[in-house]
Amino acid sequence: MSWHSSVRMQRVGCLTGPPAPMMLPGTLDSSASLPPIRKSSQRSKVALRLRVTAIAEKQKKLEKKASKTAKAVTEAGPVQRLVEAQEELQQEGVSIKKLLLNSLIVGVTFGSVFQVTHNNGLLPEYDVLPFKVGPFLESGLVPLVLAPIWVLYGYLYPLLDKFFADDATEEAIERASSFGTLANTWILLAGQFILSDVLYLQGTEHWKIYPVMAACTAFNWLFLDRTKTGLLLGSLLAVGAPLGEAVIANGLHWWHYSRPDTPVLNVCYWTAFCYASYAYGVGNYARWEVERQRKQR
Repeated sequence: MSWHSSVRMQRVGCLTGPPAPMMLPGTLDSSASLPPIRKSSQRSKVALRLRVTAIAEKQKKLEKKASKTAKAVTEAGPVQRLVEAQEELQQEGVSIKKLLLNSLIVGVTFGSVFQVTHNNGLLPEYDVLPFKVGPFLESGLVPLVLAPIWVLYGYLYPLLDKFFADDATEEAIERASSFGTLANTWILLAGQFILSDVLYLQGTEHWKIYPVMAACTAFNWLFLDRTKTGLLLGSLLAVGAPLGEAVIANGLHWWHYSRPDTPVLNVCYWTAFCYASYAYGVGNYARWEVERQRKQR
């Protein structure tokens, strides 16, 4: 090789750079760049993030709305909550008109017949429209007195059950849906009423009758009811019914007690316990009627 050829090759090498290294088969070039991330994959990730964010925001809104609703129900007045309870009953297939009508019919018929368990010991003695059916004493005015109790309590019991809506109430409704339980209810009430009749007729001192009737009523509440509805409505009837009898005895003179324990009112106020138990009986009938209508829906 001549001197001129050697110089020419050095010049060409400077211009073209070193020769590319040889690659062995099965090896990768570390200097080769990775393929770029696809744009569609990036878009999918962004869309997923946006969707997750939207779901989270929607969930927060629903929770906030539910919280407001619960707060509104809690802050709603008793009247509003009772109105809502009636609407719920109607939505479940319960006819309020039918409930009231059936309560009236049962109260006037069965209620009047049942009343003889409380009157054969002259508790009280009837002065207006008295009559006898065999050995049983009765008055033509009894249905007039019983009808408001059956209609009012037949209406209020299901409403207050909805109002309180706790475990004890659900259990009471389930028990009352059985006709056998309803029959047992009135058998127990008949036992308490006949016992009070016998004690009164035998001349038992009033202060001795009070604890006996109180124990019977407590047992009946525990066995037949065990609800806040029963406590409330039973207490109201226990207070109000003897006062109503005082009006009947002193103002209307429909009947009287031969030996009252309250001289001013001229009634036996221990009958308040009998009236409380009576409320449980009417209430269980109302529960049975409501469940019957629901099943027929």
